[in-house]
Amino acid sequence: MTTRRLFESSLLFGIAALLAACGSDGGSSSGPDGGKDDPKPSKTACVGGTLTDSRDGKVYTCDTVGTRIWMTQNLDFGKKSVPGAAEQGDASVSAADKYCYGDDAANCQSDGALYSWHSALALAASCTPASCAPKAGARGLCPEGWHVPSSAEFAELESFYDIANDATPNHNAVPQLVSDTLWKGIQAGARYAPASPDDSLPFTARGASGIWWTADGGQWELSSTFEAASYPSEGYAFSLRCVNDAEVEIPDEGSSSSGVSSAEISSSSSDAISYAVVDPIDASTCEAAGLCGTFTDSRDSKSYRWTKIGERTWMAQNLDYGTMVSNVPKGGDSNVAVTLADGQKFCYDNDASNCSANGALYQWHVAMGKPASCGSASCADSGAVRGVCPEGWRMPRTEDWERLLGNVGYNGARLKASSWNGGTDDYLWAALPAGRYRYSDTEWQTFFSGKGSQAFWWLADEKNENNAVTGVVTGYADQAFSNKLEEALSVRCVKD
Repeated sequence: MTTRRLFESSLLFGIAALLAACGSDGGSSSGPDGGKDDPKPSKTACVGGTLTDSRDGKVYTCDTVGTRIWMTQNLDFGKKSVPGAAEQGDASVSAADKYCYGDDAANCQSDGALYSWHSALALAASCTPASCAPKAGARGLCPEGWHVPSSAEFAELESFYDIANDATPNHNAVPQLVSDTLWKGIQAGARYAPASPDDSLPFTARGASGIWWTADGGQWELSSTFEAASYPSEGYAFSLRCVNDAEVEIPDEGSSSSGVSSAEISSSSSDAISYAVVDPIDASTCEAAGLCGTFTDSRDSKSYRWTKIGERTWMAQNLDYGTMVSNVPKGGDSNVAVTLADGQKFCYDNDASNCSANGALYQWHVAMGKPASCGSASCADSGAVRGVCPEGWRMPRTEDWERLLGNVGYNGARLKASSWNGGTDDYLWAALPAGRYRYSDTEWQTFFSGKGSQAFWWLADEKNENNAVTGVVTGYADQAFSNKLEEALSVRCVKD
């Protein structure tokens, strides 16, 4: 069985900025091997979930996580390691230095190296964030085509995991990221400024804390929480994760892509299928060309836009059919999921205006037109499933989602409404970040989250008796994922 991974996207905000170094105007730069300004990085593909650093041949895992393509291992580049008691680097940046936790090279191999801020940014040792502020997208010690992440990019990562939106701030962030098979939070510890020359091993917190530099001299820490930190930029050494800043090339047919969700999604066919990118749709002429229009749901007389992308005609709005269930627990104050009956819906935050603006949220059994028992037991169904869709429309399957992504060039921004940050709406699909209703049977979580940053749509395929396949757009990346059947997500229907 071939796994179809759906994560390549063109990162619209990837910046191929030159490296910034210490200087009177902050505009000169020096690469990790010294010398003059590096040329603009060439495209570096994250194919098969890996990338190879051409400088030393080391191979790293990489993946689309939320809105960016990240290295999912900590960097371990360095021409030499220095003892923990020594200050890393000197006036020359002709050689990259690194610390290995406990002065043990095995820790660099397993957890990645630790770098001072100026070394991570490939700057002179005298540089500080105030004196040598790097430009956005600075490469630093990252492989060609990758850059040191900004605080904003870490904030996007936080948003992807819904950490800031949960009822209790940063709840359960550590097990969520440490055990995560996507971003792979590695708690590699840190090196701190030695208290005295005799303090030969100034390392701490391996296995308890992971701290990563940001390009602006800040840090992001994964310890008891996952949040921005404020350690001094001098004397400390932390891990480095890099973010891709070039257009990612789609792998050839039959090869694995760079992305994988926390739950792998099986393709509906035995072989990976590629779909041709189709031309964008012109809103001014599409109706006459038969590529867009409106229809009315005979059940409640609501009108919806539709758009034809390739060989599929999609609703261009989220479905909003059914009777709203009010007073749904939304702050983690219940450990029992609310179960919808046939013909019922959730509106985000129990606010009917959210259904009017962004469509309703449905549990999988309601979306599929199945009994409530399907929320906890397998109810696999093949072929066309109308479910909650209007007459003449059906629930999309994984193949429909794969085809949609292929037709738009695996670029989630092209599916997003222009009102959603970065959206270009090239195909009038007009995705909106409607969020979802979440539930966890292992904790106290019952709450709404993700409005304004995430969009999820049910597909008509179960992954197992507890999860179904979903299409996801979270920022600039398009994904296939799986969600618990008790959760409530948006529905987009496909014309029969």
